[in-house]
Amino acid sequence: MAKTGGKTKYYFGLVLALVLVVSLLLVRPTQAQTEPKVSVVQTADPRPATVGQPYTFTITVTNNSDPQLVGLKDFLPSGMEFVSATPSQGTCGMSHHGNGADCTLGELPTGGSARVELVATPTVPGTMTNTAVGEAELTPAGSDEATITVGPAPESGTS
Repeated sequence: MAKTGGKTKYYFGLVLALVLVVSLLLVRPTQAQTEPKVSVVQTADPRPATVGQPYTFTITVTNNSDPQLVGLKDFLPSGMEFVSATPSQGTCGMSHHGNGADCTLGELPTGGSARVELVATPTVPGTMTNTAVGEAELTPAGSDEATITVGPAPESGTS
C-alpha cells in the first residue's frame, strides 16, 4: 500500500506541475496583447464633404499607461489642404512632412485624453483617408484612420 500512495502523490504532483506550466504559457500571450499604449479615435464632420468647404476632424488621444508626454501627428490625404489644428491642451502647427499637423499635447495622466480639432479643405472629389498617429515617450504609438467621401463643389448659380 505504501507504494500505491507514493505513486499517487507522484502523479498528482506531476499533473499539478503540468497544469501550472500550461496556465503560465496561456496567460503570457494575453498579457502581451493588452499592452498599454496611446489610443487614437477620430471623427469627421460634415458628411459628406464638399470640395472647397472646410472639413473638421476631431481627434482624441488617450493615454492608457502611466502619466507621460504625448503627441499627435496627422497625415492629411493629398486631396486636402491643411487649414488649422486647435488642441485642448499643448500646441499644434503645420507638420514638417508637408500636409497635416504635428502636436505636442504635454503630459497626460493615466486614462487622460486630449482633443485636437483639425480643419482642412478638400480640393478634389473622391474617397480619401486621413491618418492620425498618437505617440508617447513610454509606450507604443496608436493610430486611427478616417475614410471620407468628398463630393464636387456645387455649380455656381445653383442654390
